[in-house]
Amino acid sequence: MSRRRGISTMGTLSFVPGDIPAARKGPSYFEYDLYRAQRYGNIFEKVWHNHRIKCLLDLLERSSIPKDAKIMELGCNTGPVIIALYNNKYFNVFGIDISRENVKKAKSYCAEQGFTNIPLCVADGSSAPFRSGEFDVILLVDLLEHAFGIKKIIKEAGRILRPGGKIVVAVPHRRHPVSNPRIKKLLSGRDDIDALPDRFLTRGEVKDLFAGFCLEHFTFAAFWVWFCFIFRKLDDKER
Repeated sequence: MSRRRGISTMGTLSFVPGDIPAARKGPSYFEYDLYRAQRYGNIFEKVWHNHRIKCLLDLLERSSIPKDAKIMELGCNTGPVIIALYNNKYFNVFGIDISRENVKKAKSYCAEQGFTNIPLCVADGSSAPFRSGEFDVILLVDLLEHAFGIKKIIKEAGRILRPGGKIVVAVPHRRHPVSNPRIKKLLSGRDDIDALPDRFLTRGEVKDLFAGFCLEHFTFAAFWVWFCFIFRKLDDKER
């Protein structure tokens, strides 16, 4: 796909006054640069990360999520998903990450791709600095297996999602290679890969976590070791 240079986001956000300057100042919890791994990692990293992003894009297409949907990725890391979305003409995409270093890198990588002024900020997904009902789609991609306080994150995702909006969830299955610490280190080439233990959720556990939402779609993806879900937030008439 041809690269579109100098694209600035058309979206706007309603920040809660005072929350952005007060965003997390503490340590970062997950410093694995996923975009760099996708572009410059070993063969496993390149194949895996490119394939999982392709699966995610295919899922969005099949779910008829419009290109102008207001999309927020919680835990955007260094921006691989956001860059892929912009390259596929989703130009109303936003992202937050708890790591200042991740957000700094994400902005740099986006600029390298010609996407400027993409709204990325440092914030905690369990207390997102946005108004209720702000977004059409929330992405929780490879986040829940790493994050602390996942119930708070899910509750907050539901708060900033509009009624009828969708949450896209992707988590690794227990058959994923990273479930074995020795294989995980071998395939990634990283000595610090165990800095954050992975949490492997079953299909039933994910459904239970999103019990207040309507499950619209479920699939195995990325070599059958990745769970992908789409949940819809119920509107007032459905509650």
